[in-house]
Amino acid sequence: MTVNAGSVCCGRCQAVNGVHDTVYIKVVVCSSCQSVLDAQSGRVLAEQRQKLKGFRFADGAQGTLRGKRVMLIGAVRYKDQQNASWDEYTLIDEDGAYRSLTVDEGHFLLVRELPRPPIGAAELSMVKTRKERVKIDGKFYLADEPQKLRVVCVRGQHNFLVKPDDRFTEIEAFRPPDVISIVPQANEFAEGEWLHPDEVNEAFGRTFDLPQWGHAAQPVWRSLTQKIVTYAMLVLSIAACVGALYVEGATSIQTVFSATFDRKELEDGALSREFELKPSQVPTVAKITVSAPSLSNNWVYLELKLIDSDGFVVISSGQEVSYYYGVEGGESWSEGGKSEYEYVRLTKPGRYRLLAGGEVDRYRPFAQSVHVAVTIGYALTRWLWIAALLLLIYPIFVFFRWRRLHRQGWDEVDDDDDDD
Repeated sequence: MTVNAGSVCCGRCQAVNGVHDTVYIKVVVCSSCQSVLDAQSGRVLAEQRQKLKGFRFADGAQGTLRGKRVMLIGAVRYKDQQNASWDEYTLIDEDGAYRSLTVDEGHFLLVRELPRPPIGAAELSMVKTRKERVKIDGKFYLADEPQKLRVVCVRGQHNFLVKPDDRFTEIEAFRPPDVISIVPQANEFAEGEWLHPDEVNEAFGRTFDLPQWGHAAQPVWRSLTQKIVTYAMLVLSIAACVGALYVEGATSIQTVFSATFDRKELEDGALSREFELKPSQVPTVAKITVSAPSLSNNWVYLELKLIDSDGFVVISSGQEVSYYYGVEGGESWSEGGKSEYEYVRLTKPGRYRLLAGGEVDRYRPFAQSVHVAVTIGYALTRWLWIAALLLLIYPIFVFFRWRRLHRQGWDEVDDDDDDD
């Protein structure tokens, strides 16, 4: 991956340094005295007092990134106005093209310089505050406020002019996983893409851990598989909701039985008149409702048995209705309700009767009657609704995880500001 290779003699210590590409390389750091040299003449551009340590990659490291063999040929360490630092590595690929790999607290951005300003660069250069919405190349980005940056140290070789203590202002705009950056005073433009640490680990045979905080360019999806699974669950959840609504809308509710029982009938037991379920009405889900509209600070218990024409008990149902209310400490309260219901499944046509019996609170007056109704045609869609909710758990988790990481990425600057 060395193109137009050559060498340059250090103007300070006279050491000879190899140059990967004499056409495009602008800066070479002397391997002997660490001076920053002009790649063509060897003239000393700056001397470095900062020790070159703490870099995660060594010069000459190679790997395959995005299908191309790449080699790291240099690194630059930057600091911003909040004193946060990060490293940027210069890469050259098998075709002789240059890229930069930014490493920032476990996050990786693959960056390339743009030959011309993107559409909307002028709008981006006017940004003054955080999270301003700007349109670049027809897409909306969230821009960060301008950041004053300083070069801390330089290592290796670079295809751009850079030396320690260089200072400039950079403005970045994010649309995960993409980022656009400009340096207005130098009229420089670049675009980058957030890389998953696993991709970098695979490319260079490293074992970087997942970052503990978010980045403004970090996408919601950790992988294509996660994206597919999340969308599949969303689609299935929507399908379950639509299915439940369709079933509920397609059902026809009918009241097939209605009767009222007084206290004496409840205590003695009463057999109701017959009602018929036609073959077209079954199988069905029926709702047995017991109500006492005038119930007041009392209760009533009703035992119901559904008996077929052969005298067999098909369904047994016991329901208690209780309703109490009052005032305590100047505040009113109530407990219970004046009706209860139960769903049962009926499968056979025929003629049926209800045997009703029950009891009431003997120590309280009970002059009310109890009403019993049987309605059919219900569709129990609760399992569809439960399935829809369960299918939403993972997409909701993914969304809030991304929101948390995304907010952390933006709030990192705020935290640094608070420390100042």
